Amino acid sequence: MSKIEAKIKELGFEVPEVAKPLAAYIPAKRAGNLVFTSGQLPTVGGNLAVEGPVGNGAITVEQAAELARVACINALAAVKSVVGDLDKITQIVRVVVYVQSVDGFGQQPLVANGASEFLQQVFGDAGQHCRSAVGVNALPRNTPIEVGSRSRWPRRSDAVAGSDSKASKSIARNAASGFAKTRRKRSETSAHCFTTAGSACTFS
Repeated sequence: MSKIEAKIKELGFEVPEVAKPLAAYIPAKRAGNLVFTSGQLPTVGGNLAVEGPVGNGAITVEQAAELARVACINALAAVKSVVGDLDKITQIVRVVVYVQSVDGFGQQPLVANGASEFLQQVFGDAGQHCRSAVGVNALPRNTPIEVGSRSRWPRRSDAVAGSDSKASKSIARNAASGFAKTRRKRSETSAHCFTTAGSACTFS
């Protein structure tokens, strides 16, 4: 078990299997040293515990913040499905939290704190991130919350920092060659993330 997952377990949670996409997209995708996730819902075992908007009395701000944390854990599961080990994450870069809200509700930032504070508990300084908390009038499956992320891991060039210039130039040539091949195979790169709320992280 990774150190990050051990920390999550200490907090009373576990990283589940990645949730199956609801439509024509993938849960997460690497792009360079970034990992983007599609929007994740606060599902447990594929099911939503509650549905509907926040602020109507049925779902409190505190309950919605807990749902944001659950959706955040599901986003980490999506990241893990790509990088294999959450210990490889070096920075949570950005998080977006969409909150299905009744008219006049303006406490989306407090709801989003459920995800943000959890990431900082788990990753420490690497969990500090940029964020958007957005109120909307509807979300897929009538979920109250949707969370996505963007995270970072080191580039290969970072791992070889300090090597001689010949090796560095070789890596650069290989990278350029790989980019050219990628452009010729655009049909193979059509798989993508999709989110009404997205985030990212970096990894090593």
